[in-house]
Amino acid sequence: MTTIFASGAKNKEGFDRREIKNILPDPSQPKLSGSKTSEKGPWIIVVGHELDQFSKEEWEMLKVPIGMAAMYTQP
Repeated sequence: MTTIFASGAKNKEGFDRREIKNILPDPSQPKLSGSKTSEKGPWIIVVGHELDQFSKEEWEMLKVPIGMAAMYTQP
């Protein structure tokens, strides 16, 4: 899973997640930093997936059994 979803992993969509560790807070410090130029932000996009389709794609790409995907990677 980390070869695809880790913050440094390259992806076909062109999403660059390398800075995500700098943007997202430590769990013990929940305050997110805003924009450097204004008080607005932070700007983080969270993308969701249709669960059944994502489970099928996990099987096709990674051979993760659908039941395992539903139990561990979907939540």
